[in-house]
Parts: sequence; structure tokens; C-alpha cells
Amino acid sequence: MRKTLSITTLSIAALSLVAACSTTEPDTIAATDCSAVNWNGLGFEDGIRGLDSDQFSARNNVCGDSDIQLRRDRYMAGYDEGVARFCTAENGYNQGMTGYVYTGICPISMEEAFVKALHAGHRAAQKQTVAGRS
Repeated sequence: MRKTLSITTLSIAALSLVAACSTTEPDTIAATDCSAVNWNGLGFEDGIRGLDSDQFSARNNVCGDSDIQLRRDRYMAGYDEGVARFCTAENGYNQGMTGYVYTGICPISMEEAFVKALHAGHRAAQKQTVAGRS
């Protein structure tokens, strides 16, 4: 009998894979590329990876002060959307299974469910580790 995976399950698995494979190092941007960068997209990527919004400063440091507010606004719009997709209870559990360390990025309205699920995922991962040692 074949089991069919739902789109939600596949989406959560993809989010977990992205977050598990992510690093905290921002992509580098050449000074000449600043005007062509998709700041909204970069913000979304950082948010959906569970990174802190401080990544904006690291990414923007070569771009200078001109248009910084426009870049920040675009980045934060994408970041907020990415975080909203990251901070679900289902993803919290999956992130807990990968050992993700929560840095307080979730909106208050989503934080409690995300953190509870994250802790449940941490506990499940510990049980698997202990069971694997037996």
C-alpha cells in the first residue's frame, strides 16, 4: 500500500530542510549590485530560514547609506512574510528535531505554539538519540 504525502507535509519537510541546511552567514553582495538586489526576497529567505533580522545589516554593509531605508523596508516586508511561514507549530516541531535554537524571532501571536512544538521536537530528538545508543 502506498502512502500519499500531503502538500502540507511536503512543505514542512522542505522548510525543515532549508533551515537545517542554512547557515547564519549572509550571502555577500557586491557594492555594484545593491540596486539590483531583491531585498524583499532576501528578507523572505532569512525569515523562512529562522534567521534574525540583523542579517539585513550584514547584507547591506557594502551598500552605503543612500536608499538604506528603502532597502530596509523591502527587506523587512519579505522577512515578516518568511517568519510567518517559519513560525508554525508544525515547523517548530520539525526545527526541534533538527536541534534549532530559538532566538525569539516569532511574532507574539505565533510564539507560544511554535516554542511548545519546538520543545516537543527537541524531546523527541533526544529520545531517538538515547534509543539509538541502546
